[in-house]
Amino acid sequence: MKQTRGAINLLIASYKGVLKNALIASMATVALSGVANAKTIDLSDDTYFTSASVDITDDRDGSDTLVTIVNNPDFDGVRDIVWLSNNQGNMTFDKGGNISSIAVSLVDGKFDGSGTDINTRTLNISDKYSRNNLAKFGDLTVATQANSDKASIQVNKLLLDGGSSSKFDQVLAKDVQIGNTSIASSTIAGTTAFVEYLKADNLLVTSKFGQASTIAAVNLNGNNVVTGNVAVGQNAALILGYHKEENKDPLTKAQIMIGGQTGIAAYDSPNAPLPSAMLFVNDNIETFDGAGITVDAMSTNPTVRPNEIILGERSAITLSDEVTK
Repeated sequence: MKQTRGAINLLIASYKGVLKNALIASMATVALSGVANAKTIDLSDDTYFTSASVDITDDRDGSDTLVTIVNNPDFDGVRDIVWLSNNQGNMTFDKGGNISSIAVSLVDGKFDGSGTDINTRTLNISDKYSRNNLAKFGDLTVATQANSDKASIQVNKLLLDGGSSSKFDQVLAKDVQIGNTSIASSTIAGTTAFVEYLKADNLLVTSKFGQASTIAAVNLNGNNVVTGNVAVGQNAALILGYHKEENKDPLTKAQIMIGGQTGIAAYDSPNAPLPSAMLFVNDNIETFDGAGITVDAMSTNPTVRPNEIILGERSAITLSDEVTK
């Protein structure tokens, strides 16, 4: 009888061992399948980037995409592509890189391009990239248009190029420049930008004498708290404390507000006599210790000094009726 029980116990132990090994094998299979479904793109792989018509995109099935540098660890060139897009899964750039694209489209999932420099003509980010799911970039340049009015981004440096039109819900950045003085053409359209919540160490809104004006409307830290440097340069105007309204385009209203205050549009012409610059304070502002504000129409990149408000020639700081009450 004891031998029979011992045999049964041995069988049970063996059976449990078989089940355990089977479970481990099953889990390993699942794990391997997950790895197999992940997509890897090597920025240093010349056999992949054979022309400028190549795309960097996910597989649209919810799987992850890793953009990395493997074959040539010293690769630091620029990859010219047509399309950079993430539709469902998680897209990560783990080794940085430098991308020049015609369009960037972020539809869903997660996007982490921290440390990656991206230059694109158009930027389209959906509301899936909310304040709880920011799209992350290194240096980001938008040449013509950013359609991201319900999207949030985290970026090292954001450059909204001369002639571009951009809208964001939230931008967290070290440096933000709206307008570009390096463009020589005087026929480009005016630069416009609206950010519902902007937090930046340095904000520069600028154009250049003889170029079309730059007009930006932002809310610093969501409640008009100036924590860093704010500079308004040539042929540029900045509205602080302007919140968007339902069914109204914030950029159109911003242009009307600025035009009615200073006539800055009169200085868009290459034959204009003098440049102009203005800061329009639409709501009460608060400045932190160390923050500075400079408005100077005689400079494309005005100098900002801590704890000072500097007003240059041909420049104005205008307060709204709400602020003066």
